[in-house]
Amino acid sequence: MHSRCFPLPPSCVLTAILAISASSAPAAGQKAHKGIVKFPPPETEIRAPFALHAPSVQAGSIAFRAEDSMTAPDRQAAAGAMPAIRKSAALAGFDLDHGRWTYQQIVCPVFPNHVLLLFSRNNGAGDVSEFSAAVPRNTEDAARILPILRRSYALFPPAPANGLAISVFNWIRAGENPRKKAPWLTTALCYAALTGTRVVLPEPAGKNTKAGVPLAMSPLLNVGADGSAVIRFDDVEAPQHPKEWDLAFNSDGELLRVTVTPVPALRVTPLP
Repeated sequence: MHSRCFPLPPSCVLTAILAISASSAPAAGQKAHKGIVKFPPPETEIRAPFALHAPSVQAGSIAFRAEDSMTAPDRQAAAGAMPAIRKSAALAGFDLDHGRWTYQQIVCPVFPNHVLLLFSRNNGAGDVSEFSAAVPRNTEDAARILPILRRSYALFPPAPANGLAISVFNWIRAGENPRKKAPWLTTALCYAALTGTRVVLPEPAGKNTKAGVPLAMSPLLNVGADGSAVIRFDDVEAPQHPKEWDLAFNSDGELLRVTVTPVPALRVTPLP
């Protein structure tokens, strides 16, 4: 069994550990897993920027929808924003008039007031370009873009930890209902998707019994006494090279920093 311990500061008053499903509405063959939430003593006031009483099943992955599979309102919003996206993309070094560009919708249920798009152009090995765009649905605000790859070269630091990505993400969250506390894991996975990462979460502890399959920790939420929060999860999309994501938020739900680090690929071999 894979075990990794994280030192928690004295301010930590709540740890929520949630095993999740592979999607908010599991398809055939996918499993749904209930979560466990541990609360501090009743006399302790709980402050958190996210919903602590989230449904037992949160989104275990974020869907990517092809352009021709988008709903009519979403296609209309994307089409209306295309001139602004084209202009912003050009300023960032992406020429949508050159090469074969395609886009997909990032289906993020915690951001209903925005249409999130992921643009890509693949000219072969060593020449892949990618950026994401956030389109407000009900305001006159212009769409914003987030560069991810320019001809296979990443930003520095790479998009997941880049200050521009954090800024765009906070702008999106500010355009949503500020009084509604979103599920913490889904929020974190939407950020990862916006930076071009298609996260694959590990099987819950005790469920992964196949020989040679890497194990990793279940998603973890740490909430401090001041209302700050840290979300941690492992991405096993590349089984030989799993990565740990850490996203730190302040008490208002503003994303402060993101780190993505490699973790050991521990494996289990069931005994006969």
